[in-house]
Amino acid sequence: MSGKKFVEALSRLGYPGASELDGDSFDWIFEFDPVLPFLDWFCEGVQANNRLDPKDIEEYGLLIFVDNMCTRFPVLVNLKLVDLN
Repeated sequence: MSGKKFVEALSRLGYPGASELDGDSFDWIFEFDPVLPFLDWFCEGVQANNRLDPKDIEEYGLLIFVDNMCTRFPVLVNLKLVDLN
């Protein structure tokens, strides 16, 4: 494992500016044994289809907002249930 593989994984994921990163600058993260299993998984297993696109992130944020609103204002939940009938 090396910083080069880490930068290659970032590039595969479409990380902005990854092509400008120097892999050698990331070699140090592979010197800490407890994180090696994670880095191995990340560098070898994570693909572009594992990332969320901006639309997915926006929709998730909306779900969190609605959930928070229903928790703070339970009457909204009841109104929504009435709407569903």
